[in-house]
Amino acid sequence: MKPSTRTYLQGRYDRSKVYQENRGETFALSFDEYLSLWREDQIKKIERYLANNLYKSAIGIVLTRKNKDKPFELGNACVVGAEHSKKLGRIKKGEKHTQATRDKLKKPKSETTRAKMSQGRKGKGREAKSSESNSKRAEAMRTFWAKKKAMTSDHLYRP
Repeated sequence: MKPSTRTYLQGRYDRSKVYQENRGETFALSFDEYLSLWREDQIKKIERYLANNLYKSAIGIVLTRKNKDKPFELGNACVVGAEHSKKLGRIKKGEKHTQATRDKLKKPKSETTRAKMSQGRKGKGREAKSSESNSKRAEAMRTFWAKKKAMTSDHLYRP
């Protein structure tokens, strides 16, 4: 593993640990255990993204738990794609929301909140974009996908 990749993964580990501990979750993974969760193809993908200066958030690989009722520890933690992580976190057949979640979902929004939401939506998303902003966005996307296409030679990117 390249030193820059190890540094990048150390940063991700530190952010994950702080984030989960701030949420009140038990985080019992050491950095070496965290590294052992990464497959070689995932590490190569990160190295290619870092080498091409692509957005780090576009990597799409996250730390999650197989069982959300157990802590982040070696047997329960895994490194998977973001979409797969969302599936792991969903409520499964037979499970029920906690009473706190049910209360939160039922609670009506205040008039102030509703007014802020309404104000925030006014004039958004319905106006036609200018041709200048459309061309800038199109050029940025062409550049992004050209870099991604260049990376497909080693089959690390699978649409």
